[in-house]
Amino acid sequence: MTFLARLSLANRSLVILIAVVLSAFGAFAIPALKQQLLPSLAFPGAFVVAAYPGASPEIVEEQITEPIENSFDGMEGVTEITSTSREGLAQIQVAFDFGVDIDAAVADMQQAVSRIGPSLPDDVDPQVIAGNTDDLPVLVLAVAEDGDQREMADKLDRLTLPEIRSVEGVREAEVTGAREENVVITPDEKKLKEHGLSPAAIGEALRANGTPVPAGNLTKDDKALTVQVGNRIETIEDLKNLYLAPSAAQLQQAQQQAQLQAQQQAASQAQRPTMPGQAPPT
Repeated sequence: MTFLARLSLANRSLVILIAVVLSAFGAFAIPALKQQLLPSLAFPGAFVVAAYPGASPEIVEEQITEPIENSFDGMEGVTEITSTSREGLAQIQVAFDFGVDIDAAVADMQQAVSRIGPSLPDDVDPQVIAGNTDDLPVLVLAVAEDGDQREMADKLDRLTLPEIRSVEGVREAEVTGAREENVVITPDEKKLKEHGLSPAAIGEALRANGTPVPAGNLTKDDKALTVQVGNRIETIEDLKNLYLAPSAAQLQQAQQQAQLQAQQQAASQAQRPTMPGQAPPT
């Protein structure tokens, strides 16, 4: 038998008294504990977001994403850097070790981004954002309407979101859940062969057209204007009228060599709101 066990048995009354006193203090302290459904927690990480309107993913990757990633090389406490480059937008996520001072880390990231600022395109202004649970949505509203989902989402973007964002205390609001349309291109191989083309010609035409490419700046009246080359493909008619061959004698439109159809993108998730007085979904 250990010394602590012998001491407890020899002073049973004192042990019981101490246990009762500690229980009483615990019962008194429980109501004073603060409780939150979503307490604010700082994650050991931060984000860099940089917009470059009109730039292709390749240009965004080369001129924005890679220079910003390289600026973080050797930064203390960094465990992982992940990035996403899409049309007109670069997103870089930096993860740190637990215990790292996030405020100091964000300040270091801002300094690193500022140092490479002159080498970035003129219109790009990267923003460094620290993540925490305050970024999670605190209110989700469901909207239903018979008809075109894209038209309803467009109305929400133009009419509803500005009103919600104008409410004091609201930092951000967005529309999610609307199913986007995809264009399905089915090549007509027989017609393509008749004109000496292959299905790869369609892919090459899509890669070579439809995306405005930054072509430098133009100074006019002491103002720097951004110059872009090319037009954005916005409708299925633009795709149908896309020419597949560079030779003037062999110009063929996509609609002559393939079938183009607009289809709704498959839903990746589903949500069902519970209305007042209605049983929750099972």
